[in-house]
Amino acid sequence: MSVDKKTSKKFFLFIIILAIGSYAVGSYVAKSKYKKVSNTDEISTVAETNKNTDAKDAKEPHESETSNNGSESKKIETWGPDRILYSWDVRADHPTLNSIYNDPAMGDERNFVRIRKANSDEKFTDNVMAEPGEEYEVQIFFHNNADPLLNDDTGKNFAQKIRLSVDSIVGNITNGQSAQITGRISAENTTPAEVWDTAYIQTKRPVALRYVRGSARIHNGGKLNGQLIDDEALFGKYGGTFIGYNQWGLLPGGEKYSGSIIFKIKVDVVGFDMNNSVSKEGENDYKSNIDAIPGETLDFKMHFKNTGTTILKDVVVYDLLGEGLEFVPGTTIIYTPSHPEGTLQTDALFKNGFNIGDYKGGMDAIITYKVKVVDDEKLFPRGETVVIENNSAAAIYVGTIQYKSKISVRRE
Repeated sequence: MSVDKKTSKKFFLFIIILAIGSYAVGSYVAKSKYKKVSNTDEISTVAETNKNTDAKDAKEPHESETSNNGSESKKIETWGPDRILYSWDVRADHPTLNSIYNDPAMGDERNFVRIRKANSDEKFTDNVMAEPGEEYEVQIFFHNNADPLLNDDTGKNFAQKIRLSVDSIVGNITNGQSAQITGRISAENTTPAEVWDTAYIQTKRPVALRYVRGSARIHNGGKLNGQLIDDEALFGKYGGTFIGYNQWGLLPGGEKYSGSIIFKIKVDVVGFDMNNSVSKEGENDYKSNIDAIPGETLDFKMHFKNTGTTILKDVVVYDLLGEGLEFVPGTTIIYTPSHPEGTLQTDALFKNGFNIGDYKGGMDAIITYKVKVVDDEKLFPRGETVVIENNSAAAIYVGTIQYKSKISVRRE
């Protein structure tokens, strides 16, 4: 059968157009498969494939309205950056970190910082409610998503000089607040150069969070498994701690070489108590309420105690004397476990207060001083009883306790 030249040319042009169209569609599908997912996109496979933990709802979006100590309301990035994602079946052709969305064990690898109660069978999750006195384990997962088939002696496919660090963790949180635990992983030849993620500790009462020194170790199937991580490097010194598989700072592509850093945080109880009492001078009979006469000198005693399990730093005490009372200069003495004999203090107690130092759990301090009832008939008329309230207080970073004692003054 003969075909004229015009028909042949048209058919050839049609084939070319069809080929170009097929290539464009294929490229679009391929690119869509690995498109950069925004912070509001949802990946339905995460919940289906995640075997170890619930899907990370907090990943969408990745801006939090709560600050690191819960005291402010401002947007801060809790994970990032937005990046090209890969699947378990189709890996990257270059080094990239924690960017597989359907890891059979981890689910969405962007969710790589997780926490659980230590020494338990609980799943690692994004947040926990702190229980005073308990320890919690933080897990930071790392995985070079480069195709393991590309691993060779050149090391081009390896994540090189790979490091991990943890942002400083707030020391104290109170009711309704949460502390962020943000982990960062970086390497000199990965795209992107750094990834980060966040887990949370919440509380219903004032607590202190304390990193358990010497608790950080690397866990994987290589020669580095079980090695201790330097505490200071973990929290950013030297640019972070090196991680790897058989060699520090070098991580081949593939799940075989993935691993995690696990460290512990202790939740300490923040608690303190304070009271103030008064006695007739020299009688050592302290009460919350006492009778007095104008011109009389009274002995006051303030008692502070750390009732929690964590150290309280920079405790401040003060006394706001009621009208008709004046302090006797040079009589303020503080008694502590380190100075049971007592040390003389300035009279700042009655002005702006003064710092009585740091106190471990169970430690206390006693402050004594003398106060005189003013002999003023206008304030204390004859035949009348006037009640004076004396206000004293102790303050730490999470709160203040105030205590009132009453002096009933009567002039006969």
